[in-house]
Amino acid sequence: MPDFLVVATEGYTFKTMGTTLKKSVHIPENNFKVPVHTPLGGVDDLRGIKQLVRSNLNHHKIALILVEGVGKAFFPADHFICKNGPGWFCHEPGDAFYLTLSTGKHEPFAYPAWCRSFDRDAETVKFPFSVYMLSVPENTLALDYSGKSIAVGNRSMFMHMMFGVDISIECFARNLFNQ
Repeated sequence: MPDFLVVATEGYTFKTMGTTLKKSVHIPENNFKVPVHTPLGGVDDLRGIKQLVRSNLNHHKIALILVEGVGKAFFPADHFICKNGPGWFCHEPGDAFYLTLSTGKHEPFAYPAWCRSFDRDAETVKFPFSVYMLSVPENTLALDYSGKSIAVGNRSMFMHMMFGVDISIECFARNLFNQ
């Protein structure tokens, strides 16, 4: 552990060198529990969603829709609450959350930070804002599924990489506020 650990008060974030002068207004909170809505049954932990989806694929067409940035008030009344991490740890929105959801395993440090936004990287890397992964993670939700799978997202190659789908539709308009 370091000699000092600084943590921002809930609802605030630190600004660092290289950030814009814009004020951050959408700051993720510590979501130790997340709302889930499904007619397929319940799970009490984020890691159980993969098995819930996989066990119902033979007799249901399933769309796994992840809605970020809204609270449980936006979910239907019959939603349930699901743990978002073991013990004192909770997943922030991002790679560890998606990877845990997709693999059914708690692996918060499986991959390094995915967005390399340094000038020197842009000169040598064809797609410098894309995911920093050498291969699709193992045991993802769709990787060994025999049917066709598709993911739609706005996080670059995120949906393809985290879920191992056959078809991925991506939006390239993220993290480009400084371009």
